[in-house]
Amino acid sequence: MPKWSLMLGLVAAIAGAPVWAELVEETLDEPGFGKLAIYQGSDEPKGVALLAAGSGGWKPEMAAVAREIAKLDYVVAGINLDDYVARLDRSEATCADLAGDLDRLNRLIEQRYPIATHQPPILVGVGAGAALTYAALVQASNDRFHAGVSVDFCPELALHKPLCQGANNLDGAKVTDNKSLSLLPVARLPTTWFVFQNRPTCDAAIASQFVKSVQLARWSEVAGTEGVKSWLPQVTALMQWLDPSIVRQVQPDANVVGVPLTEVPVPAGAERPQLAVMLSGDGGWALLDRAVTAELAKNGLPTIGWDSLSYFWKARQPDEVALDLERALRYYLASWKKERIVLIGYSFGADVLPAVINRLPQSLREKIELVVFLGLSTHAAFEFNLRNWISDAPAAGDQPVRPEVEKLKELKRLCIYGTEEDDALCPKLADIGVITNPMPGDHHFDEDYPGVAKRILDQLPTVKTVQAPVAAAAPTPGPVGPPPFMQPNQPTQPTQAPQPTSQPIQPAQPAQPAQPAQPTQPAQAPQPPTPR
Repeated sequence: MPKWSLMLGLVAAIAGAPVWAELVEETLDEPGFGKLAIYQGSDEPKGVALLAAGSGGWKPEMAAVAREIAKLDYVVAGINLDDYVARLDRSEATCADLAGDLDRLNRLIEQRYPIATHQPPILVGVGAGAALTYAALVQASNDRFHAGVSVDFCPELALHKPLCQGANNLDGAKVTDNKSLSLLPVARLPTTWFVFQNRPTCDAAIASQFVKSVQLARWSEVAGTEGVKSWLPQVTALMQWLDPSIVRQVQPDANVVGVPLTEVPVPAGAERPQLAVMLSGDGGWALLDRAVTAELAKNGLPTIGWDSLSYFWKARQPDEVALDLERALRYYLASWKKERIVLIGYSFGADVLPAVINRLPQSLREKIELVVFLGLSTHAAFEFNLRNWISDAPAAGDQPVRPEVEKLKELKRLCIYGTEEDDALCPKLADIGVITNPMPGDHHFDEDYPGVAKRILDQLPTVKTVQAPVAAAAPTPGPVGPPPFMQPNQPTQPTQAPQPTSQPIQPAQPAQPAQPAQPTQPAQAPQPPTPR
């Protein structure tokens, strides 16, 4: 996450949070775990983080990690993994129920350090504790843990006792030394598992293959040789965003409430087998986005429009955006009975798209037939700023786009740009296999929206379609409901749009009309005369 985005997020969190208490540190004896190190950073914590240290006991560097997490409004329980495993091996239980033990520990912590309501904890494991986090997630039911975070994961757990299978058929085989269990990957976890790899003790390639084979796992390599100092900023950024009070925050399902989407179905004729999702520019779901998607729909390609202005009105993390895109894709692939995916981004939406695709699970990436960048810039910002409407110069913390595009080498990539654009990245991407396609004009392609759509469709297999006139009614703007993390300001919509009336999605009843707007509306986001 960019440093400036993290700082804004922390400032916002502090501004809206209760008065902070002085950090409280104490120890707690618990029969199943032994001596726990407890850290409380707020009088009204938002949740519990159960932090399992690596082998060697509870060290000063792990205490420093616990303090940083506690400052983000958590009660942190530090677990000495060596002590816990020894107690497990001595117990009379026939198998190790890690998920059950951690759930009971969470309820004990909630009773001793009052939290408004019972909430599932976040599991955090470092080193050997990273494997404990994975195993507990596999054993757990859907609502037992909010999320899992592992640092330097290796698929091996130093435990003599066999593991209980739990809800998702956890399996572990004893390795040759008979002192540990070799874990096996499962197809899908009940919630998202975030994995940060810096200096694992096992073969990094084996660990990477393991994680990437698990649905709802998110893999991130962290550079640096300073140990905790290298990976702690990324972990604390994630923990600051995670919130156990938000139900199913990181559990994608057939529910896309909270993402400002607009449906652009095919009006008539044969439909293509693909589903397209288009991320708009920072002017919101504006004229270009509407016109291009209307042309695509008229030619058989149904599209979902993503309003970037509303969505990125607050700072987002690439992982967060990928989770929301995954929810949308899974819902519409099933609802519209599609097998293939076309992803399109314009301007701001094009800039963030490569990093987001790189964080999608492999099961979805394999369905992507084409990625389209319209008016791509050199850097991406994951939060809207008014400077975006004034200057194209990258700000401190913006992320380079080209490295993320390079990682998409297995995908077909099309980059369309205006010949009058000064900062277009497209012409500089031909050397890495990107199809570059210039069009007359500037960032708006001289308003030749049918020409933009044709260039996209030309990259897809031919299908016979029946042309039909497209209604000119302006779409109904806005998300179905407030996003799970904020209520975004709603952009002012253009008065004319050559596209069919949009329908904000209702996942529970997709055939029903949109619900009327709430009487009290959030403040209007400013709209430029000619948005990017």
